[in-house]
Amino acid sequence: MLAKVAHRWHVHFDRLTTNRARNSRPHADALHTAGRTYAEGRLSIDEVATILSMAPQDAVALLEKQGFCRSTAKIRLPEAARNEKLRAIREERIARRGEPNLREDLVAREVIASQRIENIDVRPWLKA
Repeated sequence: MLAKVAHRWHVHFDRLTTNRARNSRPHADALHTAGRTYAEGRLSIDEVATILSMAPQDAVALLEKQGFCRSTAKIRLPEAARNEKLRAIREERIARRGEPNLREDLVAREVIASQRIENIDVRPWLKA
């Protein structure tokens, strides 16, 4: 029973937050500008989250709801940058000797990412 009530409150809170972002003039201007520059590939999601004063995963969800998405051409990394990231991932894996990285923030990020693929919003049930 309490889980249903909590879920309804989370859903309503998300709707209010989105409505405020869409209709509050200063916030709407910031959202539009940040969303457009994010879609063009000129801002990272961390920069957008800072501008909008929200967590990166919430900023991504809000941008998607508002229709600000990057094209695949903007998402692709140049080969040198991709190789650098792969090198860093390999070094990190070797440093932890192949053991899973169970940092809570990484687990939450992975859960949110996988649920977004399935079009499910799990953010209300994750710890803040």
